[in-house]
Amino acid sequence: MIYGPAGSGKSSLVYAIANETRAKYVLVAPYLLAQREMLQEIFSKILEIVKNSKEPVVIHIEDIDRFVPKQEFSFERGFTNIFIKFIKDIESCWNSKSRVVLIAETRSKESLNKILIESGIFKEEIEIDIPNEGVRRKILEKRLGNDTNVDIDRIVRMTHGFSGEDLITLINKAIINSIKRSIDKKCGVYI
Repeated sequence: MIYGPAGSGKSSLVYAIANETRAKYVLVAPYLLAQREMLQEIFSKILEIVKNSKEPVVIHIEDIDRFVPKQEFSFERGFTNIFIKFIKDIESCWNSKSRVVLIAETRSKESLNKILIESGIFKEEIEIDIPNEGVRRKILEKRLGNDTNVDIDRIVRMTHGFSGEDLITLINKAIINSIKRSIDKKCGVYI
């Protein structure tokens, strides 16, 4: 299980793991909750993918706290059990032929249902925090490259508390504003 604030890179880490291992990637996203009556069937299809895959499989459960919330309503109780059974079924698929890794993510462990935590399903817990100065510098350098006249050190100092996603949003907005200014100058419009 990976946990940390929004934009800290949890999903990016899971994508990188799947990509680096050349694994088949299966996303279990919260939008599936809109199809609650079909979840059992969806879970069965995912199990078949795992059992029949010749390559490793990474199953990514995004925002697991949305599937198994801390505060359950009565209509959700059966679903929690179905979800835990699904995870245990995935775990039982592991063998030398069917290599599967299940990675769940959440913003906070405190938002998870205690049944999920007490079940011992997750063997490892990894916390991803907001990037420090060194990590922010690496993110900016990777995104901006070496051929830029941007004062990366200044941006790093000004962006304390920014997540990786925040930094990328900042870069994208700066690019859009630069393009707008360039167009305005060419068209003779100054805003």
